[in-house]
Amino acid sequence: MQKEVKLLVSAVVVALFSLTMFLAAFFFYNNLQQVYYACAEYGLNRRACSGSESVAVSIASLKAGIAWFSGIGLAAWMVAVYIAVKCKQAFAMSRLP
Repeated sequence: MQKEVKLLVSAVVVALFSLTMFLAAFFFYNNLQQVYYACAEYGLNRRACSGSESVAVSIASLKAGIAWFSGIGLAAWMVAVYIAVKCKQAFAMSRLP
């Protein structure tokens, strides 16, 4: 029974880590939208907004952050699902006569 509990706790911890990474990606996305809204206040569309080099670097770094944290979140979620499946199998094996 000890192994099953450890697997269950591991699955929950990795799932929480995954959700934290998705939350970080959302914050990057929110900041990217704020940059676009600030450009829209000056009458610039998204393509014209990247005309300034500093804005273009900010947009690129925000997009990289979104991709990075989403990728880590997705990988962690896959690990959490794998651990949860192993936990379910371990629980099933412990109930066999």
